[in-house]
Amino acid sequence: TPANSKSVKEIISDAVCESAILRDFGVDALLIENMHDVPYLNCTIGPEIVSCMTAVAVAIREKIKLPLGVQILAAANKESLAVAQAANLNFIRAEGFVFAHVADEGYIESCAGDLLRYRKYINAEGISIFTDIKKKHAACRRGSIMKHLKEFVKSVPDYRRTDKGNYKYRLEDILLLVILG
Repeated sequence: TPANSKSVKEIISDAVCESAILRDFGVDALLIENMHDVPYLNCTIGPEIVSCMTAVAVAIREKIKLPLGVQILAAANKESLAVAQAANLNFIRAEGFVFAHVADEGYIESCAGDLLRYRKYINAEGISIFTDIKKKHAACRRGSIMKHLKEFVKSVPDYRRTDKGNYKYRLEDILLLVILG
């Protein structure tokens, strides 16, 4: 791509090396992403990106035994799912899953319907899809997502009394997953 100066072989070598460092520092999972592959395209990418990301994913999968996922920017969610399926990955990160938004690449439509149908079509239903509620640097057409999220959180019971009189959170009521990226 325009800003890249490395060969695919160099990219793979760097990615495997960096993944091993992260594994050795104790991370629980890894996400492969074509960060800094600028200028980003909006939702549609070329076969050169898909093939390179697949090669990187396969190489990391062979060396690193951690949950592994992929995101291809910008909002190339079907392509990410195809890479995950080909490389036996565990998850993808999808932009614009539920809410359309304006990002630095332009307007990104929501994709849940198409993406879930595509996941079924390619027999990849075992691959999890992680999504943003609202992309951190985007404007949303439907107003404040945070307002709706606050209402959801208010509706979740804070705790339940156990038979010993203690209060405990129930996983059925609250699920908190923190992902650093």
